[in-house]
Amino acid sequence: MRVGDLPQRDHGSRARRTYQRYLVRLGALAAAVAALAIAAVIVYNSSLFTIESVSVSGADHLTASDMQQLAGVPAGTTLLRVDAAGIKENLKKDAWVADAKIKRVFPNTLQIDITERTITAVVEVPNENAQNSTQWAIASDG
Repeated sequence: MRVGDLPQRDHGSRARRTYQRYLVRLGALAAAVAALAIAAVIVYNSSLFTIESVSVSGADHLTASDMQQLAGVPAGTTLLRVDAAGIKENLKKDAWVADAKIKRVFPNTLQIDITERTITAVVEVPNENAQNSTQWAIASDG
């Protein structure tokens, strides 16, 4: 049997059924995407991944508690909403910190990896009255 042999109304009903199946699949896909988006918003705004501990590694000249204080992680912040760039900038304000990497360790830990500057020279700089001097450390990056 050839397609041309089928009655015209069979063509129309088959096309309608195919189109209806297509619409049902498209609707199911849209509903799944909407459900995932709603779930993502709920999780993002919930306290599900609240930061309970901050671990610091790589800091030799400053204590871990000093680094935590410099980081300034607000209480009640979650791993999903933490401002990693802001924490990195806070840490880099300290002269010892050359770089910092912020990692989220789910479900509740913020890990901070510090790269400290290394001293390549120490220079004695005279004070204003030139009777005393202060030692200045010069890092490898100037």
